[in-house]
Amino acid sequence: MSVDTVIQIAKTITTIILRLPMNGMIIEKTMMLTPEQQSIKPLFDHLGV
Repeated sequence: MSVDTVIQIAKTITTIILRLPMNGMIIEKTMMLTPEQQSIKPLFDHLGV
């Protein structure tokens, strides 16, 4: 897979950030829903995302 292809797929990945009102805790979740996004998930796992 080319670098350009990976960048195009990565641009479509959404990250949701929530702050809980009860304790102010912040929850962050990266959503990788499509097969293309799932195919580059190991790159994110390696980076700790």
